[in-house]
Amino acid sequence: MTVLQMRRSLICPKCKKTLYYEIDDNSAMKSGGLIPITIIHGYPDAHALVVYVDTNGANRGYEVIENLVDLRSNFDAREILNIIGEKKIAKIIASIVGGLTLYIEGDPESIKLLHIFLSKILKNQFFSLADNEKLADIKISIIKKKNNPKVPGEKYILSLLRKGRKMSESGYVNMLNVEISKLKTKIRKVIDVLERRNISKTELMEELEINDREFELIIQFIKTKRPNLIKNLVDSLLDIL
Repeated sequence: MTVLQMRRSLICPKCKKTLYYEIDDNSAMKSGGLIPITIIHGYPDAHALVVYVDTNGANRGYEVIENLVDLRSNFDAREILNIIGEKKIAKIIASIVGGLTLYIEGDPESIKLLHIFLSKILKNQFFSLADNEKLADIKISIIKKKNNPKVPGEKYILSLLRKGRKMSESGYVNMLNVEISKLKTKIRKVIDVLERRNISKTELMEELEINDREFELIIQFIKTKRPNLIKNLVDSLLDIL
């Protein structure tokens, strides 16, 4: 079955910035109703726009969350990592990078801290949060001592979170933003190629300039959200002929 990606834009009523979001028809059909997509933006005056889209990807309502601003300056990103737990946050970010719709279980204050952390490192990037566990691809709990499912790419994200612990706050945040943005862009490019044609691993890596580690990581993400595309990845160019 072909999965169609729908890309839409809207203007934030608070800051008037044009924002973009994507939804695939698998998620739309699964929801059967409105799907909440959260876009944290406006750095450093961070706020969140939650847009509710229907099964056609159309905007059917929104709400602005402004209370992120009040708490931002009180917490260093690494302090939030220590409070919530770096492994839990690694799972959440890996889910976002992989395009999964998240249901996050936690108390209101922890959820607020999580939003503050994400607003620092995912500047102007969208992700989908479900308000009903049944509509989510994955559930992550940020409650202490609760186990969570494995998420593709979580070990790599965890290594990024640990990588810059001795950097300045701004250096750490910028490093995470750049590395996560690069990974999301490469995943998107691989998906775009696989949607258009069959291609060998070697040709794909050369065309998109990705190395073996990046390739294996990207394929992990695609197998989770878009497994139907893997069949377009062939062993060699001879298989295409």
